[in-house]
Amino acid sequence: MSQLFFIKNTTLLVFFGFLVLGFVGVPFTSAMSQQVSASTESPLTTGTVFADGVANTGFIESLGNTYQVTISTAHANDLIIVVMIFYNTITVTAQSKVVSISDTAGHHWTTISNHLNSQGHVIQPAIFVTHSRSVLSSDQITLVTGKDSSQYQLTAFAINGVKSFDNSTSLPKIVENTGPIASLKFATTSGGEVALAYLATNHGADIVSYPSKYTPITTETNGQWFYVAFKVFGISTTHPSFSWNLSPSDTYAVLGDAMVLG
Repeated sequence: MSQLFFIKNTTLLVFFGFLVLGFVGVPFTSAMSQQVSASTESPLTTGTVFADGVANTGFIESLGNTYQVTISTAHANDLIIVVMIFYNTITVTAQSKVVSISDTAGHHWTTISNHLNSQGHVIQPAIFVTHSRSVLSSDQITLVTGKDSSQYQLTAFAINGVKSFDNSTSLPKIVENTGPIASLKFATTSGGEVALAYLATNHGADIVSYPSKYTPITTETNGQWFYVAFKVFGISTTHPSFSWNLSPSDTYAVLGDAMVLG
């Protein structure tokens, strides 16, 4: 299994490279693997930008370090985004990172964020992206972490009508806090981009309300750890914002990023 990683923020390059080298030779066994498949969902559309497919494991309790999700799409030239959140209730020091990602279509993946928190912290997502020039049929995506998880969620989704992520070094922006409202405002390189709003909650039982005027990509409102939505902003907007509502009040991590139309 061969992977090629690129880091969105070049200041992370040396640190991540060290982690990859430190975990070369992680064994792959069928007993360590979990898999979920999802067929292409009806496109969620905002103008010329739409979600072309979503695959979601949901919240899973299972020990292992290899994880799989399978996604299909209906259109070519999608950006495929994979998000993982990870928790280990057994080892307090189980802070980890994704050390490899690959798929059956043979894409090269770019790292957007790669921080998986240890016990006692809200899960901050690891996020990866690739450009698919072709329609995908049951593309199996495999991630390997440096340490085993006891609980995780893995979500893959495809966005059509965008060409890349905003290359600002200030993105993605992430805030961890506690309360009934998870809000974030962030700066983009230019206006007329697509904002992505991510939410990771500390408890799957929370009832979640999506940000106003954002299009949901995940459709669940509870029983998950991770939720995502998007919105196309006008050319004059360079500081998009959003708010998620949580009931009851909980600890959360909220993350904002932007994609360039094209």
